[in-house]
Amino acid sequence: MGTENQGYPSFPARPPPPPSSSSSPFASAPPPGGAQTVGFRPPSSQPTRPFTPSGPPMAPPPVGVMRPGQSPFVSQIPGSRPPPPAYGGLPGGGGSFQRFPAPPPPFPGSQNPPLSGPPATQTLAGHLSPPMSLRPQQPMGPGGYTSPPGPGFQQSAPPVNPSYPGVGPSFPGYPSNQAPPVSFQSSSQGPRPTYPPQTGGFGQHPGQQNLHPSYAPPTSNVQGLAEDFNSLSLSNIPGSLEPGLDPSSFPRPLDGDVEPNSFAEMYPMNCHSRYLRLTTSAIPSSQSLASRWHLPLGAVVCPLAEAPEGEEVPLVDFGSSGIIRCRRCRTYMNPYVTFTDSGRKWRCNICSMLNDVPGEYFSHLDATGRRMDMDQRPELTQGSVDFIAPTEYMVRPPMPPTYFFLIDVSFSATKSGMLEVAAQTIKSCLDNLPGYPRTQIGFITYDSTLHFYNLKSSLSQPQMMVVSDLDDIFIPLPDDLLVNLSESRNVVEAFLDGLPLMFQDNVNVESAFGPAVKAAFMVMNQLGGKLLIFQNSLPSLGAGRLKLRGDDPRVYGTDKEYALRVAEDAFYKQMAADCTKFQIAINVYAFSDKYTDIASLGTLAKYTGGQVYYYPGFQSSIHGDKLRHELARDLTRETAWESVLRIRCGKGIRCSSYHGNFMLRSADLLALPAVDCDKAYAMQLALEETLLTTPTVYFQVALLYTASCGERRIRVHTAIAPVVTDLGEMYRQADTGSIVSVYARLAIEKTLSAKLDDARNAIQQKIVKALREYRNLHSVQHRLGSRLIYPESLKFLPLYGLAICKSTPLHGGPADASLDERSAAGFTMMALPVKKLLKLLYPSLFRVDEWLLKPSADHDDLKDVLRRMPLAAESLDSRGLYIYDDGFRLVLWFGRMLSPDIAKCLLGADFAAELSRVTLQEQENGMSKKLMRLIKKVRENDPSYHPMCFLVRQGEQPREGFLLLRNLIDDQMGGSTGYVDWMLLLHRQLTVSLLRCVVLIECEICQEAHKVTLNVYDLSQLSASLLGKVIEGVWHTGIVVYGNEYFFGGGIQHLPAGTTPYGAPLRTVEMGETHVPKDVFEMYLEEISPRYTAESYNLITHNCNNFSNEVSQFLVGKGIPDYILQLPSEVMNSPMGGLLMPMIQNLEATLRAGAVPNAPQFKPQSQPVGPNPSEKASKSPVVVQPSASKEKVKEDPLGDARTKIQEEITREFASLMAQGTLRASEAATIATKRVMQKYGHLNVSA
Repeated sequence: MGTENQGYPSFPARPPPPPSSSSSPFASAPPPGGAQTVGFRPPSSQPTRPFTPSGPPMAPPPVGVMRPGQSPFVSQIPGSRPPPPAYGGLPGGGGSFQRFPAPPPPFPGSQNPPLSGPPATQTLAGHLSPPMSLRPQQPMGPGGYTSPPGPGFQQSAPPVNPSYPGVGPSFPGYPSNQAPPVSFQSSSQGPRPTYPPQTGGFGQHPGQQNLHPSYAPPTSNVQGLAEDFNSLSLSNIPGSLEPGLDPSSFPRPLDGDVEPNSFAEMYPMNCHSRYLRLTTSAIPSSQSLASRWHLPLGAVVCPLAEAPEGEEVPLVDFGSSGIIRCRRCRTYMNPYVTFTDSGRKWRCNICSMLNDVPGEYFSHLDATGRRMDMDQRPELTQGSVDFIAPTEYMVRPPMPPTYFFLIDVSFSATKSGMLEVAAQTIKSCLDNLPGYPRTQIGFITYDSTLHFYNLKSSLSQPQMMVVSDLDDIFIPLPDDLLVNLSESRNVVEAFLDGLPLMFQDNVNVESAFGPAVKAAFMVMNQLGGKLLIFQNSLPSLGAGRLKLRGDDPRVYGTDKEYALRVAEDAFYKQMAADCTKFQIAINVYAFSDKYTDIASLGTLAKYTGGQVYYYPGFQSSIHGDKLRHELARDLTRETAWESVLRIRCGKGIRCSSYHGNFMLRSADLLALPAVDCDKAYAMQLALEETLLTTPTVYFQVALLYTASCGERRIRVHTAIAPVVTDLGEMYRQADTGSIVSVYARLAIEKTLSAKLDDARNAIQQKIVKALREYRNLHSVQHRLGSRLIYPESLKFLPLYGLAICKSTPLHGGPADASLDERSAAGFTMMALPVKKLLKLLYPSLFRVDEWLLKPSADHDDLKDVLRRMPLAAESLDSRGLYIYDDGFRLVLWFGRMLSPDIAKCLLGADFAAELSRVTLQEQENGMSKKLMRLIKKVRENDPSYHPMCFLVRQGEQPREGFLLLRNLIDDQMGGSTGYVDWMLLLHRQLTVSLLRCVVLIECEICQEAHKVTLNVYDLSQLSASLLGKVIEGVWHTGIVVYGNEYFFGGGIQHLPAGTTPYGAPLRTVEMGETHVPKDVFEMYLEEISPRYTAESYNLITHNCNNFSNEVSQFLVGKGIPDYILQLPSEVMNSPMGGLLMPMIQNLEATLRAGAVPNAPQFKPQSQPVGPNPSEKASKSPVVVQPSASKEKVKEDPLGDARTKIQEEITREFASLMAQGTLRASEAATIATKRVMQKYGHLNVSA
């Protein structure tokens, strides 16, 4: 047919995105496409300038080509391709740098494209041709055709059932009919049209048509072998205006977390990846190489991860010789140490120190230098081992396993049934608590008063003592509140039996949560242990009482938004610090259906190494099984008590930051009162030396802990990684799971100090930078065109990045998730190991109705049943039954047209009722038993949590949307970005960078290079005693280029280099060279000048350094040093930062108002400084003003005021030092205070 594309799949058209004015890709933003999201300005009657705040202008497209809402990244139908954007010097754009227009290619009239279908490895459709000045020359194929890009990505997802492309019409992106996908075919028969290629610049030959990627000769074998990366080619389907994007061929992790195995094969003696996973198994050899690795350089550690049967960690006892460690760096004996001097000495693999071998540990060496007893020494052959620690590793006798229960017994706790379920579960677990017969146990209950219980073994019934004074808590009976379980077993069981009845008629709704925690701390601080808190309402009495917050929607989207997600009262963090000091870990179980301020309560768990369990709207009939399972696992799983964790790295590398639930005791020591197999910790690495000289780097994780049996042990995991000089090798050895775990933790932490939009955008920018850098590695050797390329190891990274942005802690706005729900999910994700986190981010979806209809067999292979499907509405068939599993919830989705016989077999008589009122129970038939067996298997695969089972029928809104549809990551739902649009958004970000490179290339051809430097000035000396931490300086910066220095004060100003009022710079940083002409640069400054005015100046968030960074990015493609940009955050994160903020704001307001007397002001001029020599010698900077503004540029109210303040502080400082009675730091502090006090911005009593 006329437009038939044989051999190429047909794609259903996606519905258009909902209109929106937001530019965020997540907060009710449309997908990238349409007039509002294009990075270039639409055509207008006015002449366009090369630089605009939103990006370069778009050249006018041909009439009828670009439709509203259509993606700007896809080509148009043959014969109507729009010219690319005119960006300054883009060829064909009509800009000022259009100097070398490419001639049109010869038009092949006699040869047609081959009629074969696409290659076996399909690529996605959708294409944006790059500028020809950036494309390497491509060899011409037969008939004048260029060779296409390299092979695309192999389709990893099974084909979607064509009988059902979608379900109900209630949500965007959710097909409303059940017609099969429409093939793009013409009704008339005829020969297939030819699509000659476009090979010359941007100009299109009259009558020339676009070449679809599948209509081209196959790539040569040489190129196919050379391209060791995957790629996605983005174009449209011939004969259609719709983008031909086949979502089914997008890379998806349908096989779950696939760990890289090349690293394990290379170093078989490394510890297993379940314990330690590096973000890349290739360590950069230099800091410059590390700076090009835009992904996190770090690791995820799960020291007590559960090992399969037969792979348990061996236990080693050195006996009288004691623990063998390096005398210098304290590294433990491991498989990578070497023995010399006939076995009498051993060399440390971390620091290369030569150590003596104790006599009891001596063994002869064989001819290869290997110990004769190597096979009998697990510590020398295995990467993970447990050492029994001698007494010198104990500051006190090993503590017994201790469980203390703090239980809310207010009205809501008893009414919901929580109290009864908790008491029954605790009683059922008494026999399985670890540490018998040493285990200790105790209880406190509370409402508006505190109830202590005497559980002494000589009593037949427990005795309750009530303390009502919440301001002065005391322990009525210190010795018998925490008792040995084996001795007081009968009393404990009697207490648990009577607890629900004791408070069944309680109508008290108050909660003395804070005093109860303090009382529990007073009871436990002698031994330590695990404190389990069951909380049902917002704390309302005594210390730590909280108020309802977050009910004002106007706070969202402002700089105050993040405050809702951090603890309101400092009591909670201080209480957590005290508990950690005394080895008390806290787990919080929260049950209320109303606001409970999980952000504050969860702080207790975060800093004590615990975790948060959240059961919103708890009802025992619904949530009882989940609470029973998770509480039982919490009580009975093996736990490491009074632990500390340290990670040692090889020479030249160190751990720079840690992320997870813990308290950082020192720079590299994590305090963990309790650790178990369900907790993991992430850290980032940094290079201490400019260049690593060793071929490998070693890592050793050491966890010193007390086992439940009473032994003090050291769990040691050791691994080695090669040092490489090739950035490509770092990408090839990348571990997506570890990278995503670090990214998720960083994003959640960012929500505690910034807006949700900022956290989501940070993830997006990190991925874009990584893909851009990887592209640069291959842009010269390969014909990339506009393909989005990525390494095999990171093919799932974009999807996981989208999943992080759509996860509960970061998703949407106030209407998408409650404050408590966000906080609870954040605390949970911060502690999850890699596999559990990846499953939560991209859950499983599989179809079960076809399997249920098959004959039952005792040996059913559930792997075939649990075959995952893409998380998209198109995966759902209205005639099917599906299970959605994210590790925390199981959702059974019943299609609208599912056979009634299946529904009746599974649900019984309630099969036609509203499913929100139906509970799934086993029926007396084989199909029901088969389904229940499957659900049991799914839960057993991950026993960490107990997924609740929810039933939903297609079309039941809003239940279906809440439980399933909004969790379909691939779809655009509720204003969030879908997978297709996300990939296009990433592609657009890369394309903008590509267009900038075109400008620079054109400028480089035509213009000479100009040196760019950064002048750094120190405006004041803030002492450590004032801030509470050392601050090197308060930086002001300016960009020096074209003989001028450009800086931001009361506008964009410039003066001849060396004549600014700031004096001589403290240092000058070489930024590189630029080929951007001066006139282009000045036009760029005009475009950004509306954002850099006296009114927009902010000492913390929008200052001279932000301006210098943006200008540097434009001129040389890189920003200014991080230590300058991060200064405001360092100051505000200092102990005195919060107190300095009001002073800074008042000072800024005073400076803007001109209240500082006799402060010399810069005199902005609307015209450049004239040729008069006296004018040239003056220090009045030229202010670049917006060309569109007709108002007179205001005088700079901030320009020289900072110099004025610094000069006064300097004079005061000199006067004080002349007295000879003060140290420099004291004199600086007093001088600063006096000057601030002079202008009324510092409280004398502060």
